[in-house]
Amino acid sequence: MLKRHSFLGAVALFAALGAAHAQDDEPVEKRFYFVAGGNHTESDKQRGADGTAGFNVGFGKRITKRFGIELKGIFKNFDPDRSDRADGQPPATELLQYDTKALSIDLFYHLAGYSKWDPYIVAGLGRSDAEVRGTNADGDVQSDVDYNTGEIGVGVRNEFTEKGTAVRLDARYRVEKVASATGTLSDQEDDLNDFDDIVINFDFVIPFGARKVDAVDRPNPESQHDGRFYLVPTVQYSRPDGNRFGDDDIGFGLAFGKQYNDNSSIEFRVSQNDLDPQGTSNGTPLYDSWEILSFGVDLLLHREIYPKLQPYLLLGVGYQKNKIDNALPAATGTTLAAGDRKFDGYTIDYGFGVQSRGYRSLVGWRADVRNRHVTLDRDQDEGLDSRTSFEDVIVNVGAVIPLGANPYKRRDREEAAKRAAEAAAEAAAAAAAAEARRKADAEAAALAAAAVPEPKDSDGDNVLDEDDKCPNTPEGVTVDETGCELDGDNDGVKDSKDKCPNTPEGVTVDADGCELDSDNDGVKDSVDSCPNSPAGAEVDEKGCERDNDNDGVVNSLDQCPNSPEGLAVDAVGCTKAAQVIILEGVNFKTNSAELELNAKTILNKTAESLNLAPGLRVEIGGHTDWVGPAAYNKRLSNKRAESVKSYLISRGVSSSNLETQGYGESTPVADNKTADGRARNRRVELKTLGGDNGAEPAASDDTSDGDSSAEGKEGVDELVDVLTDE
Repeated sequence: MLKRHSFLGAVALFAALGAAHAQDDEPVEKRFYFVAGGNHTESDKQRGADGTAGFNVGFGKRITKRFGIELKGIFKNFDPDRSDRADGQPPATELLQYDTKALSIDLFYHLAGYSKWDPYIVAGLGRSDAEVRGTNADGDVQSDVDYNTGEIGVGVRNEFTEKGTAVRLDARYRVEKVASATGTLSDQEDDLNDFDDIVINFDFVIPFGARKVDAVDRPNPESQHDGRFYLVPTVQYSRPDGNRFGDDDIGFGLAFGKQYNDNSSIEFRVSQNDLDPQGTSNGTPLYDSWEILSFGVDLLLHREIYPKLQPYLLLGVGYQKNKIDNALPAATGTTLAAGDRKFDGYTIDYGFGVQSRGYRSLVGWRADVRNRHVTLDRDQDEGLDSRTSFEDVIVNVGAVIPLGANPYKRRDREEAAKRAAEAAAEAAAAAAAAEARRKADAEAAALAAAAVPEPKDSDGDNVLDEDDKCPNTPEGVTVDETGCELDGDNDGVKDSKDKCPNTPEGVTVDADGCELDSDNDGVKDSVDSCPNSPAGAEVDEKGCERDNDNDGVVNSLDQCPNSPEGLAVDAVGCTKAAQVIILEGVNFKTNSAELELNAKTILNKTAESLNLAPGLRVEIGGHTDWVGPAAYNKRLSNKRAESVKSYLISRGVSSSNLETQGYGESTPVADNKTADGRARNRRVELKTLGGDNGAEPAASDDTSDGDSSAEGKEGVDELVDVLTDE
């Protein structure tokens, strides 16, 4: 019997795996879903209740591609079972009524992600309330018993609509441990039994809302299915119906089948089980042996999700023969009549499994779990009283052995031969084409040789007429290999007329071959970066009008000719207010206004620059990303701005020149949805507010430069150089 902490450990392991998968960049199906369906419980024999059916209802959500969580209610009513317990003694309480309600939280691990065919592992914890009515040695029993529950199992899920609606079939091992009791059994909690059951669930899963992630319909990796017949020898574990009075058994089976397409197979099966009696009557076994021979036909519906791996659902019908040797008389308390008994019944199997077909390997494997419902043929029944059916749980594990030649290997050989033939044909065609080209070239060469005339040089420049592009060159002129007069500096003027024979290549020249000065500023066009300088303007060595204060506005247009270097100006050269510079590298410790060491190094240089501009006022602005509440971010940004101000003051900057403002997350400069964007949004900015160092006041449209001392201008220049240095 599983211990409670084993289930807690399994759930904790699943949760840890889920946290790891949650970091994946793959999309996640975020919809909630509703689940409803039925269940069959093969009850613990000590419960004194027969196997029963019930129903499930709940809702859940996919957390990651692999993990999901579900809250589910479970309802079932057990029928009394007259069979013996596992210890050979009759149940302590003879049941008249056993109704249960349970609530469970289940964690799912999906092996195939978003595949339409999806095997999974499930573990769950919950609470069960049982309403018990019956009799025991002390008289009538009427009590409510609470149990802590845990379960673990495997199953398969299949989506059968494009909207994501699915069916789900799983088998689970379930443990119930007594938590408390009220009523007649309230003082017997320590004596009450814990139970372990096998539960088979069949559920419909209906998601809410529009689908965001498409299910992956993984096709069969082979273009054709394996059409061979095959054998499946299996080892079979059986948990028989409690009213068979038999222990769990290991038997053997054999199936013979054929896959007809990528999604279905038909199999004929036979199996043999021999049950040993469970319990005794006055020390004597209830019977010597119970032989079960079952045979039938199964339909397998499967889907390939990975190469060689096929989950499948199965549905089968068949017939079962039962033979009991030397049963005790009915007076012993069983439902069996005395003596040797034989009876037959019709069977219906349903369940699920997973298999790996052989493909290019010799042998595959298979495992499945099924519930077998046996309806007894009353005409054949001998000595079972009123019993009409059994419910057995069966687990099969075996090998899949294909019969005959492997079609995949034959197809491999055919494909290899086809590729070789195609390659040979391509090589032959290429060789034929090469030979045809060789013959054509030889014929063309012969014709050309026959048609060549006597070479001539009509203008006597030592270049034959057929190669002479300038056939009338004056006598005595030096020519190139094409028969044309030389132009040594390639300026378009022949050497015989070029008065400037060494003009740089690519420059525009006049008719005499001399370089032009189009704007008459004394700088040749080849080095003139400003070829349209105004007449009379003072230019530099590149031919461009001078800008003495280096503010980007030339002297002739500059209304503020002494603007501090490095600060932005308007169209007429006057300094703009409210200029913003980001202090790159000024960082703080997480969720703190405490400066990091590297930030102080940068602020030391900033302070030196501000001290060189004693009249410049600036605003220190703090900004954050959008992580956390907005109010908290605004307070944090204000504290960080104040921290920078305090540090600058400690380095000698006048406090009257510094103002602070916390903007929080309100003014992002990048996308807060990415880590890089959030890092860029966590910043400190300096904004100029004006002063006597060439910057205009923040609230004024005045574009005058103001008075700038040499020391102040040098400080502003250094400030900009420091703050914009990358």
